[in-house]
Amino acid sequence: MCIRDRYQRRVHGKEEEEKEKKEKEKVRRKEEFDEFNKKKIEAYSEKFKAKEDQRKQKEKEAEEQVERDKETKVKYKEKREKKIEEAKEFREKERQNNEDIKNLHESSEMQEFYNTVDRKIQFLFRYYIANTYMPIDLPHSDELLYYQAFMSFVNQFNIIPSILRVDEAGQIYKSLTKNKPIIDKVPAGMTYDEFRQALLRIAIKGRKTFDAVADRVAKLGDENVGDQEMAEIAKENQAERDENEDKENDNYYKIDATTVKTTKGLMYYLDLPEDKKGMITRVQALRKENFHNVPPKKKKELAKKKIEELEEKKRRELEEKRTKHARNSSGENLEGSGEERNAEDDEDN
Repeated sequence: MCIRDRYQRRVHGKEEEEKEKKEKEKVRRKEEFDEFNKKKIEAYSEKFKAKEDQRKQKEKEAEEQVERDKETKVKYKEKREKKIEEAKEFREKERQNNEDIKNLHESSEMQEFYNTVDRKIQFLFRYYIANTYMPIDLPHSDELLYYQAFMSFVNQFNIIPSILRVDEAGQIYKSLTKNKPIIDKVPAGMTYDEFRQALLRIAIKGRKTFDAVADRVAKLGDENVGDQEMAEIAKENQAERDENEDKENDNYYKIDATTVKTTKGLMYYLDLPEDKKGMITRVQALRKENFHNVPPKKKKELAKKKIEELEEKKRRELEEKRTKHARNSSGENLEGSGEERNAEDDEDN
């Protein structure tokens, strides 16, 4: 073999080798590209799957939320309808109670009983109107009993807490005054007849106690049953309220079971004197006893408030006197100036 042939074979071998090398490189790159694409596709697939799962989860959560909202709306509607129904029942019950109490209050038997104790109740009513402090700048009527006076009465005569809770006593006042209009800025208050009805409402709520008091007085006599024994009777009977009795503030249980005997028991419990002087003495003693139960800090606050209001009243009266005096003085000065001018005119003439 000549040199030329060997050279050509060598060149051809290199070309073949280079070609093979290029083919291998091409295959490797293709495999790398395929692997890259595969990984890319897998990554996109996983990402798409995650987004799809997230979308499905959101859709599921949205559907669940819609269902929850529907359930909430249904429950809210049911609850609202129940409340409306309960409010209707309560108003109807309240209307019926008020009608039954009014009928009992206006019955001939009850009116006859009121006539026998009218003087005592009148003294009591007038005393609390006259002796309950009202702010100077608050319009009020001397013919009405206001909330503060009524609550003082039930507290001082041990109706609360022995017979009623505080909220029950407040509700009695509210029941008799809540529908009244406010005229000339004068707040609603109890008339005398409404005060008698308030006493009847107290008797209905404390029926067991007052019936027991009436029985005890009938057995022993009025003079043998004192305040201490009255309190013990109240404690025994009010501790065992009827199991069926509703605890709502404005509920009245077994109105038809309340009789003149019950209201007599209430009057025995109150132990109101026959004369005005005796009434004042008894109520003042009760007020004094009640005041001892007021915390010292509260006493100081009440005393301070009263002193401030008295000082304010004196200040206003003093200002009125000064204003009046200033007006009178200015009038006298004007009259004097007029006389001087007239005298000067006469001299000139």
